[in-house]
Amino acid sequence: MPFARGRHAPAAGGRKPGNARAKTVLGGIVLLCLIAMAVSWGGALTHSSPRKEGGPETAFAAPVILDADRYGALVLDPRSATVVGVDEHGTVRWRDRNLAGSAEVSCLRRCPDAVGSGSAEDTGRSSTTWRIGSVRRVQAAAGLVLWADAPSDAIVARTAPGGTQVLEIRRSDRSQKYPLAGRDPQLFTARDRSLAVLLTFEGQQAQYRVLTRGPAGWTVSKPSHTAATSACLAGQRAPIVLYDANRAWLAPPGRSALRALPAAHVGRCSLTTDSILVQRFTDDTVHGPQTATRLLDTSGHIKWQRADPGLHPANADLDTGSIALPTDASVLILSQAGGIVHRIPGAVDAQFTSAGCLVLLDSRLRVSRQCRHTGAPHSPDGRRDNRP
Repeated sequence: MPFARGRHAPAAGGRKPGNARAKTVLGGIVLLCLIAMAVSWGGALTHSSPRKEGGPETAFAAPVILDADRYGALVLDPRSATVVGVDEHGTVRWRDRNLAGSAEVSCLRRCPDAVGSGSAEDTGRSSTTWRIGSVRRVQAAAGLVLWADAPSDAIVARTAPGGTQVLEIRRSDRSQKYPLAGRDPQLFTARDRSLAVLLTFEGQQAQYRVLTRGPAGWTVSKPSHTAATSACLAGQRAPIVLYDANRAWLAPPGRSALRALPAAHVGRCSLTTDSILVQRFTDDTVHGPQTATRLLDTSGHIKWQRADPGLHPANADLDTGSIALPTDASVLILSQAGGIVHRIPGAVDAQFTSAGCLVLLDSRLRVSRQCRHTGAPHSPDGRRDNRP
């Protein structure tokens, strides 16, 4: 939900919505239902990326981007309850109804290659669907795939013999296992796939671990306690924010120690190097569905705020500081000062994938790419990216 790459479906029993964007979030999965839950719990959505973010049915007739990079995108079509894989040219490569019922859905190393794992509706079935090129493979998986670059390079939460919970870091040459306390593991991953936060829950408390990815793979920190139910992060150059509906905590880059922020009513967040974009989603009989968007500095103080009709998750670009805010009429590109620098009519969702570059989605499931920048940014793989 991207916000954090990928989006997740909320666990049954309702601890939290789980994106972001990424990060999910979907039919069974989506960003859509997260908002619905958030509204029913008092107006705050508690996930990055992107899980179901919903509200009144009419508010979610439009499709949403679940995950995206410069090579393609995963799109949820709520009308058909289907996840659609689209390549970098906007061509639909596949459609998959089963993925829309998965608890965790995200791109692999390159979109639209994808993995969907677990059941969004907590039916007890445990399966993992892999979409790689033209090949679709379904496994009766013993575990929940929280992140993957490939089937042999993945982060999996599973139950070990004897009933203990473990986090397994799989690589082609080895596997590492870490004991997990609590239940309902939630992994929030940065857009550049270099950093992640794992939350597990036990009663009213949670444990979090910071995962850092380097040339040798993932390293996992020791667990720390938190009252948070969700997280957002943007990479190793940016802070980490943990939050629940009423409180938020920040860890500066490279540090795991948290400090409280004077920020409440956080339903979702997205980060730049020096700002925190937070949103709250509400719905009532007087005003209808509303999105309240605020930009905070890293001390938690408000730089600007605005309210828009509808339920519209936004995301920030770590590199340029720009903000993509979908509205009922168009996608707005906002500056760090809150001004509108560009309108993109016809778009219903947008996600930053590299510096100044957006993947855009319209109501007819058409995906396009638009880059707005001064200077020539680099794409995530290090090459110059000046494509329109």
